[in-house]
Amino acid sequence: MRSQPVLRRVLAPPGFAGVLAYSLAEALWPADGDGPVSDDVVVAYPSVDRHALRQLLADEAGAARVTIMVDSTDHLDLVDAVVPPGRRPTVRVRLDVDASFRTVGGRLHVGVRRSPVHEPTQAVALARAVVGRPGVRLVGLMTYEAQIAGVPHVAQRPPTVTWT
Repeated sequence: MRSQPVLRRVLAPPGFAGVLAYSLAEALWPADGDGPVSDDVVVAYPSVDRHALRQLLADEAGAARVTIMVDSTDHLDLVDAVVPPGRRPTVRVRLDVDASFRTVGGRLHVGVRRSPVHEPTQAVALARAVVGRPGVRLVGLMTYEAQIAGVPHVAQRPPTVTWT
């Protein structure tokens, strides 16, 4: 849903909260400005959009509302490269864990290859890296089991959505 008035109506009744945004640029839109649509916006995919990261890290209130997704310490390194920890608000981080079905030995993979984090030990290692990183706060974990949804892996980059 990309209409602020409609989102406000959907989120108004008790029991409804939060927005899942496709991209960081899209996440800035419902979390932006006076009277944001939501104070809980989660970006569905890790982002390497430096411009959107700069926008997020320049706005303390926005950074408190938006949670970015990471599936490697490379994403944290990028955030630090855009604006170092001592010069930005704390970044809210959620781990992206691939929950697609894989057999032992990896001979069969059913679902998308969403994240390089597949095993619990990998998720724990990434969580420890996030928790040990200055300027970030681990606030959650997201898994996606595309095989249940019937979504095949397509080796192409998803389109970028930009709001003006």
